[in-house]
Amino acid sequence: MIKVRTVSGPISYRRDLNKTEIAYHAGFLDAKARFTAHIAHYKNRSYDQIEALAIVYGNDRNTLSMLQHSFGGTISVADRREIGGRLVYRWQIKDKADIVSMIKQVLRYMKIKKKQAMFLMRYCSSRLEKISKDDPFVPITGEERKIVERLIELNRRE
Repeated sequence: MIKVRTVSGPISYRRDLNKTEIAYHAGFLDAKARFTAHIAHYKNRSYDQIEALAIVYGNDRNTLSMLQHSFGGTISVADRREIGGRLVYRWQIKDKADIVSMIKQVLRYMKIKKKQAMFLMRYCSSRLEKISKDDPFVPITGEERKIVERLIELNRRE
C-alpha cells in the first residue's frame, strides 16, 4: 500500500483544450495512466461499493499539474521514492462526471488503453444515470458489476 499526502486539492477549473492539447494529453494518458475500478466489500453494509479511478504516477509535477488543470482531480505525493530519491507524485480523478468528461475528450486518440478507458467510462456513465442527490447509495446493478470485472481483467493483462 502506498501512503500519500495531498499536494494539490481538487481543481474545478477546466479550460477549453484545442485539438493538439487533447491529442498530447491522450498520448500521455495512453502511456502512463491506469484506468481502474475496484469493488469494496463492507461487512457493516448491505451493499458493495465501487470506486472508479484514473491515476498517473510520475516524477514531474508540472506535467501532472497540466493534467489537473485540464481535467480536474488531485495531486498527491506518494510515500515511495525512485532510485536517486526523487519524489513520486500521483494525479488522480475519482469524480465520475470528471472521468467521463476526460475520457470523452481523449478516447479517439487512444490506442493502447482504449478498452480500459471505454469500460471505465461506461461504468461511470451508468452510475451517473442512476445516482440522485436524494439517494446517492443506489445498489450496483449486475451489468455494472460485469463492466467493472471486465475492466479489472483488462488491467491484469496490462
